[in-house]
Amino acid sequence: MKLNKKHLLLAFAVLAAGYQASAQADSSRPGTIRNYTGKEVDYAVKLDETLVKDSRTFANDTARYRFNQTKYYVTTIWPYVLDAVAIVNEVDYKLNVENLSGKKRREYINGKEDIVKEKIDDRIKALNSTQGELLIKLINRQTGKNCYSILREFKNPVTATMWQGWARVHGFNLNESYNPDKEVLLESVMRSLGQ
Repeated sequence: MKLNKKHLLLAFAVLAAGYQASAQADSSRPGTIRNYTGKEVDYAVKLDETLVKDSRTFANDTARYRFNQTKYYVTTIWPYVLDAVAIVNEVDYKLNVENLSGKKRREYINGKEDIVKEKIDDRIKALNSTQGELLIKLINRQTGKNCYSILREFKNPVTATMWQGWARVHGFNLNESYNPDKEVLLESVMRSLGQ
């Protein structure tokens, strides 16, 4: 690696900041140090803007493509994941805190279902199957519950079984728990997005 003036300046600034931090332990104000004469001196370091590139390396172009495609899909569905997690947590809290009768419980859940249908149903239907599968996995990852158990708890076992059958016909499983060891690519994408 070739060092240039910017690298040396950055290294000097980091070393100086570390030295100043240890020297200012007795300083009365943050952002000041005592110089060799004992007077407090304000300090500031201005660095040039630096572009930080992703240092991730890929085995081949196919691996890079899969990572970038998954990242694109995740960023596309992430608002839906956040909405779903918020609704699941809200409904879960409401049903566990308040002792609702069966009728009031159904009315509350159906009202939330209507809000979801009105808000995002048409956009969810526009997702492709890979995005739908990622949506299911991310809801599971964020809530700690798989979609089958959410449907079973909030709706009923018959509805949950119906949707599980539909999912199985289309190649995924609503009753599968999220396992980060099996989802290495998805976990890598989520870490790259800071999640």
